[in-house]
Amino acid sequence: MTSMKLFNRLSEDIGQLLEKEENYDMIIQIGGEENEKEFKAHSLILSARSSYFKSALNNNWTTKQNDGKIIFKKPNISPKVFELILKYLYTGVINFHEQELNEIFDLLIAADELILDELTDQIQEHLIEHESTQIQQNIVQVLHIVFGHDVIIFKKLQEYSVERICNDPEILFDSPTFVTLEKHILVELLKKNDLGIEEVKIWQHLIKWGVAHTPCLANVKFSELSNWTTTEFNALEKTLRDCLPLIRYFQMSSDEIYKKVFPYKKILNKQLKQDIIAYFMSSDYQPKSLLLPPRSGPHLEIDSLLITNECCILLETWIRKEDKLVTNNSKGILFNWKLIFRASRDGYDAKNFHQRCDNQGACIVVAKIAGNQHERLIGGFNPIGWFDSIGQYSAAPDAFLFYIENKSLINAKISRVLPYRASKAIFQEASCAANFGAPDLRISNNCNKNTLSFINTTNFYEYTITIGNFSVIDYEVFQITKKENLRDRRRST
Repeated sequence: MTSMKLFNRLSEDIGQLLEKEENYDMIIQIGGEENEKEFKAHSLILSARSSYFKSALNNNWTTKQNDGKIIFKKPNISPKVFELILKYLYTGVINFHEQELNEIFDLLIAADELILDELTDQIQEHLIEHESTQIQQNIVQVLHIVFGHDVIIFKKLQEYSVERICNDPEILFDSPTFVTLEKHILVELLKKNDLGIEEVKIWQHLIKWGVAHTPCLANVKFSELSNWTTTEFNALEKTLRDCLPLIRYFQMSSDEIYKKVFPYKKILNKQLKQDIIAYFMSSDYQPKSLLLPPRSGPHLEIDSLLITNECCILLETWIRKEDKLVTNNSKGILFNWKLIFRASRDGYDAKNFHQRCDNQGACIVVAKIAGNQHERLIGGFNPIGWFDSIGQYSAAPDAFLFYIENKSLINAKISRVLPYRASKAIFQEASCAANFGAPDLRISNNCNKNTLSFINTTNFYEYTITIGNFSVIDYEVFQITKKENLRDRRRST
């Protein structure tokens, strides 16, 4: 005989016991004095379905009336929430869609307290799958719940909430309730290397949060920092003491440090202030303060379909003539990478290239080339830019070419212009796009439709890259400008 699982009928039948209150032996008093409500239940069912109630019934957490009925009091759960839980214990059914978000959170907290792990998991999955907008709009409340209770129980929702914040930090930092966030949660978020927001914005929000949590600063004005007393700065420093070491000061520009951080320099320790000043005045200074890795995230990624931040860091080391293969450093990206041309967006015609790229100063061109089963990127650094002239060489002693295969930066190749050929490093020509050397690298007109593009560093550049002709799938050009530092500021004044 084949066994059959008729759970629906079983659920309905047991649910009838709850609805009709037949043969009950337990009275559960839920809520406080103003909203107390009694529920009649069956101790055997509750004990079988919940380890919490099993413990309560076995450990004398209850009292008995003269008629033998068991009395159990639970004043910290609302009657509405407990009614949902009781129905779930009897039938295994619960309808989230009829509940407001606050009620679902109350249900989640109650399920955790009553050790209903299965229900806790189901609530979290419902919130993640169906209430993402509500979570975003109430992110601080969600964080207080998931960080304020058992981390293991709320792991799913905690990980989801943190991931949402890292990918879209504004949902937290721009929230009107951000300043109510508890410190221990803020500290955990500041530790995240993938918190995708500019460091100076984190600093500004942190100051706002710190002021809100420092009672003596309730009436101070940000516009009147010069009038703040030492006592007020000390109070702010005390509030932010656990947060200040988690800021990536060395990822900010000197302009951001000067305008946004140093007005509050009195809350920074002496060593950190010395490190910040020396770091932005000397290119080779190594700070003694804790150096945290650069943050990453969608908001901090280079606008590119071809290269990553790590690739940019490598190319920057080559721009600075540090030819060792450094792909991760504490300083992160040191130049501004402005996308000024993308062939798949702007067109493959050389005319389009020159319209967007001429007279833009130093540029890096990166091309993804066709052929071969591997993903191949070639490109070059033009430190002087293009001018759309006809058949004219330009001197560029800092120019170089590069080749990256299968995104392997460890095996990336660089080819610098030979010193005695530096006067012919760049060939300015209107009939093609980028042209380096004799050519050593040439990206042709309509390079996606022909194989006239070419890279062989056998003429004016170091003999390290030999590929020959190719067609181009896509290519991008970035204007490269150096981020301002304090030394540059002094020279300009």
